[in-house]
Amino acid sequence: MNINYQLFFLCYGAVQHSPALRAIALFVANYGDVVVSLAAVLFLLWLLIWKQNARSLKRGTWDKELFAVAVSVGTAWFVTFILKILFHAARPFVVFPLVHPLISETPYTSFPSGHATVFFALAVVMTYYHKRAGWLFLAAALVVSLSRVFAGVHFPGDILAGAVVGTSVAVMVHAWIKGKFKN
Repeated sequence: MNINYQLFFLCYGAVQHSPALRAIALFVANYGDVVVSLAAVLFLLWLLIWKQNARSLKRGTWDKELFAVAVSVGTAWFVTFILKILFHAARPFVVFPLVHPLISETPYTSFPSGHATVFFALAVVMTYYHKRAGWLFLAAALVVSLSRVFAGVHFPGDILAGAVVGTSVAVMVHAWIKGKFKN
């Protein structure tokens, strides 16, 4: 059995033997993406209001940040969509019929994890503009992504690939924006 499967069963098995871990995994897998998305929107709105009132900050910074987040997340989603079509990988509960996922998911859209890709793109691009908030979003991206393994709907490799794709997209988008909007 390969390492991807072994790590999956380590996480999935832990959830099966721990009611507390199962409850956490279930909650995060069901609502983590909504909580992180809402937190990102509220954070960006707070920055908009705060920056509109801060005279010491350069004009146009907010536009660049919002543009970076939108392009990173949108591009990450699109790249994941294409990769899922190309790879068409089965989820753990299809590969191993005795696995019963904690949440409902389609059977053939596992690689790479869309949640990991989008949330890592969001988090990484945020670190360029707001280090502390970016690190919090990175932690949230990791928790949401791993919850998908514990819930039985992704293999760890799906999460790793999503994190790499999301991070790569955010780094490339940031470099492109930095070059495009040189002062």
